Amino acid sequence: MNIFLKSFLFTLALFQFSAVSAQKQIPGKPYQKSIKPVSPSSYLEAKTPATLGSSQLGSLKPLSAFESTSIAFSGYFPLPQSSALNKAGLSVTQKVSLALAEVKETIGLKNYEDAYVLKENSIDELGMSHIKFAQQVKGVEVWGAEMILHERNGKQFLNGQFFAEPATVLTSSLSASEAFVKAQNFLKTKTTLRDLTAQQIKLLNYAGPVIKKILYPVNNQLVLCWFVESKPNFVSTWRCFVNATSGEIVQAYNQACTIDGPKTASANDLNGTSRTINTYEKSGVTYMIDATKTMFDAAKSKLPDDPIGAVWTVDAQNTYVASVVHISSSTNSNWPAKGVSAHFNAGIAFDYYKNTHSRNSINGNGGTIISVINVTEQNGQGMDNAFWTGELMCYGNGNVAFKPLAGSLDVAGHEMTHGVVQNSANLEYQGQSGAINESMADIFGCMMDRDDWLLGDDVVKTQYFPTGALRSLSDPHNGGSSLNDNGYQPRTMSEYYTGTQDNGGVHTNSGIPNWAFYKFAVSVTKEKAERVYYRALTKYLTKTSKFVDLRIAVVQSCIDLYGDNSAEYTAARNAFSAVGIYATDPGGGGGTGGGGTSNAVDLTVNPGQDYILSYDASTTDATTVYKSSTTATNYVAQSTREMKRRPSVTDDGSFAVFVGSDSKIYKLTIGSSPTETVLSSQAIWDNAVVSKDGKRMAAITTSVDSAIYVYDFTIQTWQKFHLYNPTYTAGVNAGSVLYADGLEFDYTGEKVVYDARNIINNAGGTDIDFWDIGMIQVYDNATHTYGNGKVEKLYTQLPADVSIGNPSFSKNSPYILAFDYIDNVANKYAVIGKNILSNTDDIIVLNDQISYPNYSKLDDQVIYDVTTTQGQKWLASVGVETNKITGKSNAAVLIPDAYWGTWYCTGTRSLTSAGKDITSFSFPGLNPPVTGVITGTTIQVDIPTTTTTDFTKLVAVFTSSAFTSVLVDTTTQISGVTANNFTNSAVTPIVYKVKAQDGTTKNYSVKVGSYNGVKENTKSDLSVFPNPSNQFLNLKLNGNFEYVLRDLQGKELEFGSGLNQKMIDVSKFENGLYLLLIKELGSEHSQLITIQH
Repeated sequence: MNIFLKSFLFTLALFQFSAVSAQKQIPGKPYQKSIKPVSPSSYLEAKTPATLGSSQLGSLKPLSAFESTSIAFSGYFPLPQSSALNKAGLSVTQKVSLALAEVKETIGLKNYEDAYVLKENSIDELGMSHIKFAQQVKGVEVWGAEMILHERNGKQFLNGQFFAEPATVLTSSLSASEAFVKAQNFLKTKTTLRDLTAQQIKLLNYAGPVIKKILYPVNNQLVLCWFVESKPNFVSTWRCFVNATSGEIVQAYNQACTIDGPKTASANDLNGTSRTINTYEKSGVTYMIDATKTMFDAAKSKLPDDPIGAVWTVDAQNTYVASVVHISSSTNSNWPAKGVSAHFNAGIAFDYYKNTHSRNSINGNGGTIISVINVTEQNGQGMDNAFWTGELMCYGNGNVAFKPLAGSLDVAGHEMTHGVVQNSANLEYQGQSGAINESMADIFGCMMDRDDWLLGDDVVKTQYFPTGALRSLSDPHNGGSSLNDNGYQPRTMSEYYTGTQDNGGVHTNSGIPNWAFYKFAVSVTKEKAERVYYRALTKYLTKTSKFVDLRIAVVQSCIDLYGDNSAEYTAARNAFSAVGIYATDPGGGGGTGGGGTSNAVDLTVNPGQDYILSYDASTTDATTVYKSSTTATNYVAQSTREMKRRPSVTDDGSFAVFVGSDSKIYKLTIGSSPTETVLSSQAIWDNAVVSKDGKRMAAITTSVDSAIYVYDFTIQTWQKFHLYNPTYTAGVNAGSVLYADGLEFDYTGEKVVYDARNIINNAGGTDIDFWDIGMIQVYDNATHTYGNGKVEKLYTQLPADVSIGNPSFSKNSPYILAFDYIDNVANKYAVIGKNILSNTDDIIVLNDQISYPNYSKLDDQVIYDVTTTQGQKWLASVGVETNKITGKSNAAVLIPDAYWGTWYCTGTRSLTSAGKDITSFSFPGLNPPVTGVITGTTIQVDIPTTTTTDFTKLVAVFTSSAFTSVLVDTTTQISGVTANNFTNSAVTPIVYKVKAQDGTTKNYSVKVGSYNGVKENTKSDLSVFPNPSNQFLNLKLNGNFEYVLRDLQGKELEFGSGLNQKMIDVSKFENGLYLLLIKELGSEHSQLITIQH
C-alpha cells in the first residue's frame, strides 16, 4: 500500500492544555460512551476492542513505530534544491552534517555536527546513494534512532527517526557489572542459566556478554540504560535494557529460538510432492506456523494463538469459516496434504514478494499471512473456489469443476496478490479497474509459478476445462471461441465484454491486459516485465484506473527503470497497442488515444456562512447542543436532549439527525429558533446520520445484527443492508462483521462509510478481533432505487492491536476523509487523513483520546476532541496542508467545554460533478492513427483515403470528464470498444451525448471526413527541410512539440520531441515516401517526406 504515517510526528502531539484559557460562558455534561452487548457475559465499549489477533498486521503502520510521541521526529524530510549538499567534492560526513543542518529546527537538534555516527554508505542499482547514520548524544547511542540520506540526480531527502536533543543525564549510578547482575537475575525468571562449555563457546563464536550504555525510549523520554546482550544457555541470546539509575529492567527479549521455537518438517502436498515446511513447537505441540520469515515479531507474538508476522495455516473444519482451529501435531509429522500445500504456497508468496520486489508481506508491513483450509459453501457443500478476504487466504476443497484449490501455487499467488493490490493501488473491483485488479493477480500468480503461462492447471478438472487450465496468459482464448466456453477470455479490445455480469466483466476482460503482459514479457523477459508491472501497480495506478491508465503506468515505469525510448519502453507500447489499448504515452514516444483518467473532482465551496455545532460538556447547563461561530463566539442553544452520538448535519446546514439517550431518532432544525421532532419513536437505535442532501437517513440498532438500516424520506420506507467482508471471488463473501458504529454518507448519497467490529472465532484459542472501515452502496441515483449493498474496504489487515473509526469526509474533496486511529496496547491515538483515490494517508494530528475529527469549510482545518490536564473536554483545531491529509504543527484549542464538533455551512451547492466534456478523440487503430481536433462541441477527424478504412464500424478512443456516461442515440459508448457508422458523418455528424454526474448533458458533433493522399501542413510557423532529404531532416516550430515518422504502411520508425527545433537523422532509412506527424498544443500536423540518397 502506500507509505503510511510518513511525515514527522508533531511535537504538539499530546495536548496538555491549561484551564486558564478563555472559558465558554456555559458549562457542560459528562461524556458518555455507549456499550453494545456481544454475549451475555461480554460487553464491548465502542471503539475499544479486546486484544486483536494477528490478521491485523497491515499497511497501516502502528503508531508505536514512532517510539516517543513527545520528542521523536520520524518520517520523510525533503531537502531544498538550493541546499549546499549539491556542492561537488563533499565527504560523506560533510553531506550528513549539511543535511542535518537543513532540518535541525524541525527535529530539534542543536549540536548536529556530532549528533551522529556513520553506519553504511551504498549506491543501489538505480544509481541512488544511501548514507545511513545513527543518532548519538555525547557519544552515547540512541537506541532505534537512525536516518538515511538519499540522493539521486541532485535531489536529496532524509527518512528515518531522530529524537530532539534531550536534557538527559548521561551519568549512571549503576556500573556495568552491576547491570549485568541485574540482567542475570531477571533472566533466572525467564529461562535456565547454564555455563557454556569450551566447545559450545567455540561453536557459537561467543566472546562473552556485550554491555554498553545506550539511550532508550521509555514512556516518551530517553532514559540512560545499560544494554546487556548475553547467552544464558546454548540456545538463547537475550537482550536486556537496564535503567542505569534505578536498575529496573525496562525491556528484555530473546533473540534466539529456544526449544519452543521454529522447526522443519517434510510432508507430501496435494500433488504428491515432498515439501519442507516450517512449523513451530510450543509446549510439546507443533503448529503449522512459520516464524522464520524476516517479518516475524517475537516480542509481540503470543504463540500459538496470536503470531505476529508469521505464515500461519489453520483449518475451518469443513465450515464457511464459522470457526477455525490450529493444524497441529505432537510429533511434527503426519501433516495433512491440504495444509502442507496451503502452508508451502503462502511461504512461496512471501518469499516472492520479499526477494523479487522487497515487499514485506502481502500488506507491505509485515502482516501475518493466514491460510484457511477445508472451507465450504455456506450450505455446507463443497466449494469450487479459493478467495482472499482481506485478512485470510481461504481454500475450498473443490466440487464440480475443481480439485482441492490449495493444490495450486498460481491460484494461491493470484488470491494473495489481491491483498497486495488492496494495500497499494486498491483498485476498485468494478469494470476496467476490477479487470486490472484481476489481471495483476493473474500476472503475479503466474510469476510465482513461472514454469508456464497457465493458471489453475494443477486443480481444474478437464471435463470442465478441456485445456487443463483455468486461464492462459499466452492465449486468453484458452481453447475456446466465445464466452460460452469455460476458461475463455477476450484477447483484444475488439472482443471486450460490455455486459454487467461479474462486476462488469472483471474476470473476463482481464484477459486483454493479461495478453499485453505476455507480449511484453516475451519481448523483454519475465524478470524485467514483473519488475515493471510491480512498479506500475505500487507507484502509479490508483483506485479507479482504467486500461489507458495501466498502459501509461507501465510505460512510465519502463522510463523509470530503463530510460526513455529504451527497448523496454518500445516493447511496452507495442504490447498494449497490439491488444487495442492506446494512449498518449509519457516520454518521447507520443502516441494517440488520449491521456489517463482521474476521478479527483472537487466540489465548489459552499457559499454560505459557516458555523460549528458542538455538544456541551458541562454538568450545570441544561443545554446539550450549541451553535457557534467558527471563532468560538455567539453561542446559540439548539437542544437540551442528551444524545448517544455526534449529530449528523445536512450539507446546507438546515437540520441535523441524532439518536437520543432514549434510543429514539430525532430531527433538529438548526437556527435561531430551533425545533426538534421525532423521526423514529422505536427505542432501538444506537446511531443515525442524514445524507448530505437530506433525502435519506442511515441508522444502526443497539442489537448485534451486522446491519445498517436506510430510510428514504421520499418513499418513506426502510431498507436493511447486511454487512460483510468482501472477497474477489464471485458469489463469496467472508462474513464475520458483528456490527457497525460510526456512520457518514458520501456526497452522492449513494454510499455510507462506516466502521465495524469483526470477529473470526478461533475454537482452539484467542479469537481474531478487529475494527475497520468500509463503504456500502445503499442507493442508486441513476435508477432512484435502493443500492445493491456492495461493500468495499478502506483498509485490510490493520496492524496488531490497532483499530480505526469515526470516518468523516472532507467538505470539498469527496475522495478525502479523516478518521480516528487507536493503538490499544500502546494507548496512542491519532487523526489520520486518507486520499481514497491515490490510497495515500498521513497523520493530521496525534492525540491522547478518540478525536471524532471533522473538516472545516475550506478543508484547511480539522476540529477534534481533546481533554485538558484538568480533565476538561474541549474542541481543538489543527491546520492541514493543501493535500488535506497532512497536518500542520499549529494545533490550538477552539471551544472550551465542548466535544463532538461539526463544522457546517448554510449555503446550497451541487453535491455532484457537473463536468461533461470530451477531452480527447481519436482512431488509434487505423493505419496510420488519426486524432480528432476538438473545437467547442465539434470534433473534426480527417482520415487519408490512402488507408483501407471501413467507415461503417470505426472504433473511437476518447476520454471524458470524471463520472460521466457517453451515449450515441441510446447506446452507451465504451472507449476503444464501441463501433459506430461514420459514413455520412461529414454531412450528418454523429452526436455523442455526455451525461454528467449531476444529470446535465452536453452534445458533441463528430464529423469524420477523408482526403486524398497526405494532408499537408498548413501551419505557417512550421518548416520541415530539406525535403527531399538524404541525411538530416530539420524541424522548426515555435514551442514544444512531439513528432513521429512512419512509412506509408503505418509502421512507426522514429519518434521524439523538441523545443523550437529538432534535427532527425534519416540516413538510415531507404529511399521512398514517409509520413511525418507533428503534434503540439493538442493539434496535429502532417507532411509527406521524401528520402532520396
